[in-house]
Amino acid sequence: MFNRLIDFSSKRTPQEAFGFYLFYALVTIILCSVAGGIASIFSHAADFHEGFAVGAQVGPFVSGLFCFALSLMVLVKKSLKQFYFVLLPVVAGLLGFEWGCFLGLIAPAYITTIDAVVGKKVIRRKKRG
Repeated sequence: MFNRLIDFSSKRTPQEAFGFYLFYALVTIILCSVAGGIASIFSHAADFHEGFAVGAQVGPFVSGLFCFALSLMVLVKKSLKQFYFVLLPVVAGLLGFEWGCFLGLIAPAYITTIDAVVGKKVIRRKKRG
């Protein structure tokens, strides 16, 4: 389930795609938390509530950017250039920005279940037994 998490060119089964989704959801949450904490420090927030408000503004931006970048990396590694695949990173970024990583990571997890393309030839990877 958690095999080859950083190998973006491999084709995943639905179970592996779910593991990919869970792993990168955790990474996104940690990344948004750290970015929000750093932003609240640099904003010179007077108390916890002001710092939290700054972090709550930074978190969706980081989440959308991360979902967009992750989708784009998977597309580039798989050499998928059809229009509907190129549109998925934009959708992932918008979903990540508007509703957080839980919806924004659905697109990259879906893309990982598609076969990679080299030239005009589809590469089908054999399943490991």
